[in-house]
Formats: sequence, structure tokens, C-alpha cells
Amino acid sequence: MKSFIEPLTQCLHPDTRVRMADWSVKAIKDIKVGDMVLGCDKEGHARPVEVLNTYRNGKKPMYKTSFRAISRSK
Repeated sequence: MKSFIEPLTQCLHPDTRVRMADWSVKAIKDIKVGDMVLGCDKEGHARPVEVLNTYRNGKKPMYKTSFRAISRSK
């Protein structure tokens, strides 16, 4: 099982709050290997998950993508 935040960590603000396994909250920048966070599987079942790695990739360019509906006239 993986933490639900794993794929998102490169684009989250360092102060983003993470729910810990004991229901407390920590800033994502303060999460350390060995901490227990509340993880979630693909079916939405939550359970405690140990943090196995952290990534500090520095500042990266961010992009904003917007979508808009296009009205098609017949």
C-alpha cells in the first residue's frame, strides 16, 4: 500500500498538511523516513503506512493547465 500523497509530492507546497497514522497532522516538509502516515489503496481503504523515502527535488517550474468547453454550432 502506498500513501495517497506519493505521486503528488513534487507539486505540493512544503507546508501542505499530511494526516499521520495517529490522526495528528504534520507539514509535508517535516515528514521523515519511518514516520507512519495514513495511506490509501486504489479502492479507498485507509490504513497506517510507513514512509520509506522522501524526496527533496528543489524548486521546479510549475505549469497551469486550463480547459474550457467549446460550443459547436451546427
